[in-house]
Amino acid sequence: MTVTTFYSPKGGSGTSTVAAAVALGMSQAGSTALVGDLHELCAILGTLPHDGTAQANPALIVLDENDVDVRDESTWEALGIDNVVVDAGTRPEGDRINGKAVLVVRPCFLALRKATQVHRPVVLVIEDGRALGRSDVEGALGVPVEPSIARAIDAGILTSRVPRMLSRALAPIVEGVTTA
Repeated sequence: MTVTTFYSPKGGSGTSTVAAAVALGMSQAGSTALVGDLHELCAILGTLPHDGTAQANPALIVLDENDVDVRDESTWEALGIDNVVVDAGTRPEGDRINGKAVLVVRPCFLALRKATQVHRPVVLVIEDGRALGRSDVEGALGVPVEPSIARAIDAGILTSRVPRMLSRALAPIVEGVTTA
């Protein structure tokens, strides 16, 4: 069983979206639990909660962060879960949950400065109106950028059609965990 936690120093950085996309990818390789704000994650995945959980696909269950202790391996064993993805948001303990931790940042000077000081994987989420553009960020960090991600969430189709660029960009994280 593996645990991968996504967190950010600033709210609104796309942590929930990235965690949901990685959980979808991991669910292709085995049973996966996505833990975080249940209602926010359900909105991203285009599903509805029922009795405190949601089933995004046959291999992906979504659980509320207030209803489960991520560190309790017996819970995951009882549920038959192979992979746990945690959307820790801005909680500072996000980088201290056992397993792999991934920092999610936006392309602003302070966020990128933080990203260069972190010795772990970093996911960069692009937004309009920033001084740094798509080509600047791709050139500096080698991070692919694709606007179809926001469209997939807005249309409620992320679970059925993960944008190719997002799948490719997050593949090293998904594959690194599912093959570990």
